[in-house]
Amino acid sequence: MKYSEIKDIESLDAARSVLAEKLDERSRRVSVSYSEFKDSVTPSGIFASALHSLSANSGIAYDRIVLTLLRILKRKLSK
Repeated sequence: MKYSEIKDIESLDAARSVLAEKLDERSRRVSVSYSEFKDSVTPSGIFASALHSLSANSGIAYDRIVLTLLRILKRKLSK
């Protein structure tokens, strides 16, 4: 709705409710986006991202090497 179209209280209330709905939806999207960002920025997530980036930029698969080493360590610790 264009603000020039607001001529009376009813149209003002209608425009205000439309705007409030848009703000609520945007607020929900920002909240979800923040939650996803917060979940991805953990020490292990940053480490995994760095390993993946390092592996992508070189010919050596560092991420697979580290995962293999972690699996071996996990097996040894569980015995």
